[in-house]
Amino acid sequence: MGRSRRGIGWWIALTLVLWVVTRFVGRTSGGSDEAAEVSDTARYRPTVQEGLGASVAILLDNSGSMEDDPGDDAGAPKFRIARDVLAQVLEQTEAFVARQSGFPVNVGLYVFSSGVERALPIGPYDREKLAAALAKLPAPDGATAIGDAMNVAVEDLYGAGTIRKYILVV
Repeated sequence: MGRSRRGIGWWIALTLVLWVVTRFVGRTSGGSDEAAEVSDTARYRPTVQEGLGASVAILLDNSGSMEDDPGDDAGAPKFRIARDVLAQVLEQTEAFVARQSGFPVNVGLYVFSSGVERALPIGPYDREKLAAALAKLPAPDGATAIGDAMNVAVEDLYGAGTIRKYILVV
């Protein structure tokens, strides 16, 4: 029972993060300097022709704090729990892609700690490539460059060629 509750909690947290990020990606700061507004919004313009489909940038926290125990009954470090949850998300993605064969789904994996690594650039969903990229990840270490990771992901999402763009932070 503890495992299913924890799973539900993680899903709720992931859904909330995804909703917040997708609601605010593309909004400007509302500053008064017109030149600053133009440069702020320029990164939210597609760099390629966009069409039907969705692109998802998965940002995986691999900072040193992910080595910590979350303090609940999980008995595993946060990075192990996060990767287990990510595996569940990928199972759901796999099922969606199978049901919606005419709907392009692109996925990229970005790992951040003190810097950002494109572990798998955004491209057509491929579960095997994602699993291989996850298997090669080093142990958690370093700071938390989440802002840098989001900036890299936004840039790549606007070059992915799909109308729908999502950032999932794990």
